Amino acid sequence: YPSPLLQGMLTVSQSYAQLSGREDCYREALAAADPNVYFGAGGPPPYGFIFDDPMDNILIAMIAADALDKQGLLTGRIPAQLWSEAIRNVTYDSINSHVEFYPNGDRMVGIILIYFDAAAFQRGEEIQKTYATVEDGVFTKVRDIVWFSNTTEIPDLDIRPPFHYWSCDDGEKGYDETGKRITLHSPDGSDVDDIDADYHCDYFIDCQNMSDESKDCSTNYTALFIVFAVITVLLMLVVLLLVVFVIIFGIGLNYQRVRVASPPFLIILLLSIFVGYSSVFAFYGKPHPVACAFQPWLLGLPVISMIAVLSVKNFRLYRIFRFPLKRVKISNFEVFVLWTLVMIPAVIIVVLWMIISTPTADMRERDGTDHYVCTTGGFTGEPGGIVFFSIFVAYSTLVLVAGAVISVLARNIPSSFNESNLLTISIYNLGFLAAVIIPVFLVVQPFNPFIAWILRTCAVLYAFTATLLLQFLPMVAEVILINRCKNVTKAVVISQTSETDRIVSQHNSQ
Repeated sequence: YPSPLLQGMLTVSQSYAQLSGREDCYREALAAADPNVYFGAGGPPPYGFIFDDPMDNILIAMIAADALDKQGLLTGRIPAQLWSEAIRNVTYDSINSHVEFYPNGDRMVGIILIYFDAAAFQRGEEIQKTYATVEDGVFTKVRDIVWFSNTTEIPDLDIRPPFHYWSCDDGEKGYDETGKRITLHSPDGSDVDDIDADYHCDYFIDCQNMSDESKDCSTNYTALFIVFAVITVLLMLVVLLLVVFVIIFGIGLNYQRVRVASPPFLIILLLSIFVGYSSVFAFYGKPHPVACAFQPWLLGLPVISMIAVLSVKNFRLYRIFRFPLKRVKISNFEVFVLWTLVMIPAVIIVVLWMIISTPTADMRERDGTDHYVCTTGGFTGEPGGIVFFSIFVAYSTLVLVAGAVISVLARNIPSSFNESNLLTISIYNLGFLAAVIIPVFLVVQPFNPFIAWILRTCAVLYAFTATLLLQFLPMVAEVILINRCKNVTKAVVISQTSETDRIVSQHNSQ
C-alpha cells in the first residue's frame, strides 16, 4: 500500500515515440512461442511491460558493427572515433519506440512529467499519473496535479521559520508567522525600519529614531539625551556670557582684574571650552560617518588648546617675573605664536588620522551581534585608529607635563598673577578625563555603550566646567560682587631676595 506521503510527488521519465503496432506484434509472438525454447514465452511479458533499453542497446551495437563490416573495418582494431560515428548514424524502429541520435550523441527522446496519486491505488488505478509531456521543446499539459492537500492548488514550497522583529517606525515589536511577509533590514543606514528583535534593548542604538532603545527598555536614550542636552546648552550659554564679560571689562573698560589674566587668551580659552562642550553632541544618536569623523576634532583639539592657553600664559608670567628688577616684555602676539606652536602638532596628528585611518561608521561585531558603530576606515582599518589615538594621547601627556613644569617654575610669582594652581587643577581634570575615556572605549564600549556614553559625557562636562569655574568664577565674583563693577587697582609685591622688596603698582601681564 503506497504511503500517503507520496501524494503529489513529482518525477520525470523519458518518452519515446510509441509504435503500438510493433509492441502488439511482439506480445503475440511472445505468447505463441515455446517457453522451453524462449525463457518467459507462452504468455504476457513477465513484468507487464516491454523492456526497450536492453534490446535496443544490443541492436544499436549490432547495426553499428554491420555498418563497419560493410566498410571492411572489422578486420583489426577499430578506433573509438569510428565506433562513435557509426553509433550516432544508427536509426531504426524498435519494438515500441524510434531510435535515433542527435549529432552530439544524445538519443532523441521526449520528457514525461509524472506525479504520484496515492489514493488511486484504492481505486485500482495506476498511481503514476502523467501531468505533462515535452516533445520537441513543446510543453503539453495532460491533467492538473493533485497535491498533498488533495487539491489542485499549487502549494507554497517557500517555507521559512517565523521570527520576531522590531519596527523602528512603529516603535513596537512584531511577529511574522510566515517568515517572509517582513523583510529584515540591517541597521547599517539611516533608512531602517524592520530589524531583528534581538536589537531591541541591547544598549546599541540601531534605529534612527532610537525607538529600539527607548520603548519598553530599562534604559532610555531619549530621556538621557534630553537631560544632558539641556545641561550642555546652558553651559554653552554661560560661556557666551563670559565672552561678553571679557570683551566688556577686559578689552573695552581695561579692568585690571581681567587684564592681568590676558583677555585675548581668555577668549581663546572660552572658545576651546565652547567647542569642547559641543563635542558632546557628536556622540548623540545613531552613529554616523560624519559625526564619527568630527569626534577627534571637537574633543581632542579643545583639550590641547585649553591646556596650551594656560601653559603659555604661565610661561609668560614666569619669564616676566624671573628677573623682577629687569624689564621684560612679552607681547600677546608672541604668546599667541607659542600657543600656535603647541597646537600645530596636535592638528597634524588629527589631519593624518583623518587621511590614513579615517574615523567612520560601519557594521562591526559587538557583544556577539553586528551593530552599526563608530570604527576606523581609511587605508589601515581598525588598528590605525588605536595607533593614532595613542599618539594623540602621548602628545597630550607631553603638553600636560610641560604645563606642570611651568607651573612649578612659576610658583613664586605674585599671587595676583599666579595661575599655577589653575594649571595644576586643569592637569588633574584632563588626567581624569583621559583616565575615563580610555577605559570606556577599550572596555565598556563594546558591550554596554549606554554606560560608556554616560561616563564619557560626564567626564567631558566635568573637565571643561571645572576649568571654566576655576578660571572665571573668582574673576566674575571680584569684579561684579566685590568691586561692584568698579576698576579697583592693587599693588603687587615682588620679592627679589629675602632682604629686598619692591612695590609695583598697576603691573599687568603686558
